[in-house]
Order: sequence, then C-alpha cells, then structure tokens
Amino acid sequence: MNAVSGLGNGFDHRINNELFNIKKHVQLDHANVNIGSIQRILGHENRTTTEIYLDSIAAAEREAMKVFEHVTQVSAMSHT
Repeated sequence: MNAVSGLGNGFDHRINNELFNIKKHVQLDHANVNIGSIQRILGHENRTTTEIYLDSIAAAEREAMKVFEHVTQVSAMSHT
C-alpha cells in the first residue's frame, strides 16, 4: 500500500470535490460567465479566491499545451 492509498476515503472524497470545483471553474470561465457569478456559484467569499483559481488553471493549461506541442514535435521528428 502506498502513502496516498493509505489515506482512505476521506482523502479520495476531498480530491474528487477539488477536481469537481476545478472543472466547474474551467467550464464557467470558458463559457464567458461573469467572474462575480462564478464566485457566487462556487461559494467563494472573496472574489480574489476565484481569480486565483482561474489564473492558476490558465497557467496550468498553458503549460500543458507547451508539453503537448513538444511531445508532438518530437513524435513527428521520430517518424520521419
């Protein structure tokens, strides 16, 4: 058993909730929903919390695209 699996269902539940919240942030932001509305829907007391989430998600998406582009280029070169 690894350290993560030993944490039990409470840990899994918290991770699933966090992933669900991130997914909601992304979907609402991509649908151009007003940030104040996103804040209220997600129950954030402070608008800054919502902005931090959206900024970090955007940064993660940019980084993922860089990785994807690199892997795609390397793959294309190895097939020529």
